[in-house]
Amino acid sequence: MSGRARAAVAGLLALAAGCARGGPLRLVACDCGSPDGAKLNQPIVLRFSGPVDPGSVRATSIRVVRARDGAPVPGRFAIDGAIVTFLPRVPCLPDLSDVAFQRGESYRVEVPALPVLACVRALDGDLLDGGGASSFRITDAPLDAPAERLFFDAAPGVAARQELATTLVGDRARIRLSKPIDPRTLADAVFWFRGPWTLTARKEVDPKFRASLVENDVEAVIELVLATPPPVPLEASEKSYEVECDNGKFRDLSGAPQFATTQTTRSTIVRLAFVPMDAQDKKDHP
Repeated sequence: MSGRARAAVAGLLALAAGCARGGPLRLVACDCGSPDGAKLNQPIVLRFSGPVDPGSVRATSIRVVRARDGAPVPGRFAIDGAIVTFLPRVPCLPDLSDVAFQRGESYRVEVPALPVLACVRALDGDLLDGGGASSFRITDAPLDAPAERLFFDAAPGVAARQELATTLVGDRARIRLSKPIDPRTLADAVFWFRGPWTLTARKEVDPKFRASLVENDVEAVIELVLATPPPVPLEASEKSYEVECDNGKFRDLSGAPQFATTQTTRSTIVRLAFVPMDAQDKKDHP
């Protein structure tokens, strides 16, 4: 075969390979929520022309920043083939002061491409050949607005599943829910510590827990700390310790009541195993 013929065959093979890949990797679409105002935890969905290398998706290759000063937005990425979703941090504080997207602010999504080398790559290693930028604004709904005006909920109205047992270490315990909750509703919830001293007709004798959200992303984690000492010393062998909370207080990010699992119509009960703090320290540091 002549040199010219070999060159022609090589050109055809290269063309076929390019067609098989569907051409260079490009950013096809960017969904930043409603034009009337994105939610405080609005997912940013980016669609590329082909599957991307998950290792190339990071804060430098896809930038989500506040428009007025370029401050980066706290959050994480989820990659599913050609779809990359930026999931901003969901607030934990009742006053929403730790929210990722601030009310009334403008933001920008920047996806650099060649000649920038620190960009998204295709699975075959090719660098992004067509990027882009999009701007969006966050809702200015008031902080006491209904949840559906402030938050995005991936499963609206689906009740959270909850642990039915947890451990009280010293004076604190954690309860896990299977989905995020509206942090404003935690402020109104009351958690009672039930034990062998409990009198059914006099719930006020039960100590209460102070509650705070420590995680509110894929799941919600509520940390409970005893606000007052229990009426009697706690025993590791005691089996009757429980946390009881009012079901009617909690709402998810769509405003729907929680939970899916209850033991009474009015309250949820979580069994507690007690571990003294010094015993836990010995276990952690033998």
